[in-house]
Amino acid sequence: GIIKDIATRFQCSFALIDKIFTKMAKAIQKIYNDPNCPFNYPKTFISNRNTEYIDKYKNLLLSHNIKI
Repeated sequence: GIIKDIATRFQCSFALIDKIFTKMAKAIQKIYNDPNCPFNYPKTFISNRNTEYIDKYKNLLLSHNIKI
């Protein structure tokens, strides 16, 4: 997966062997919680049109006051 800050164009990526939601959520949290990564949790989360996981991510995003 790739996380990209659209304002600065800075990118972080993470490799996954499978598409299990919990592994994806942990990888995303690891990036945002890394003190060496310049990302802060965003105010708005923009995803591609694949809605496969958005319902599962909704709780994670809302717990950080992120607008979807």
